[in-house]
Amino acid sequence: MEQSCIAAAFMAAAPAVLPDEKRRFNKTKAAMAKTAAFLTDQKPDTLILIGRHGNLYPQAATVITAPFISGCLSCAGTAEATVKTTTDTLLAETVAAQSEALPLNNHWSSATGIPLRLDTAALVPLSYLQDAGFSGSVVIVSPQANALQAAFALGHDICTAIAGLNRKTAIIVAADLSQRINSRDAANRFDRAVMESLKSQRLAHLLDLPRELCAAAGSYALTELYALFGALDALKMKTVLHSYEAGACLSFGIACYERENEKNPATDHILPELHREDLCERPSYYVDNGR
Repeated sequence: MEQSCIAAAFMAAAPAVLPDEKRRFNKTKAAMAKTAAFLTDQKPDTLILIGRHGNLYPQAATVITAPFISGCLSCAGTAEATVKTTTDTLLAETVAAQSEALPLNNHWSSATGIPLRLDTAALVPLSYLQDAGFSGSVVIVSPQANALQAAFALGHDICTAIAGLNRKTAIIVAADLSQRINSRDAANRFDRAVMESLKSQRLAHLLDLPRELCAAAGSYALTELYALFGALDALKMKTVLHSYEAGACLSFGIACYERENEKNPATDHILPELHREDLCERPSYYVDNGR
């Protein structure tokens, strides 16, 4: 499978990290640009983008199979800019069949009256990818709402679909961290567990969190994280943690995953102490520079 899935990444989804947004989260923006450049350098034919914004259903995951889809960043409160993508329809249909997801096409849109468009979880990372020069096709996947085990299985199914078609594909999971947690201590603990999980590619750190803490975090990250780890469980990847940054109500973590046989494999990381008391006024940032 790893010969077809050439890379993966965990990126931010909030409009606050778009390049146009001045004076905020500059280090996350730098990490997003670095991640986009890395993914583009791998020359994937297709990007599979997993995020929870848009068409989420409690009964099943969804895959957009319409041949073209676009979205406008002005709807996210930024300067108007349209992002247009072409869907890898064969891969999208294969992912939908493999995962028993609901395929969303133009017929579905006409029947339901729900427009098919890119939401922020897709628009934010795609804007960085397009700035980095990516011009390939895209498959947009939304995991089943609030179904963690199903999300993990979805990640596995995506890798199976990729391998079956022998597509040169990169997987991006777009989500933010503890933007819904009010307690600084809870936010600190949740963020650290996520960053440790991103580093180790294991769910153990998240499974140890109290259920009420996970509930406070909502599905802004957990569902997508389970989908990411489901994919990584089927692959052999090295971790590169690029950044952690947080403010009073938003926090972000950026990570890349590259094949183990790359010439410059990722090195081990020591995560920083994440003190939300300091983060509110002086955002904390962690970057591994390979030294």
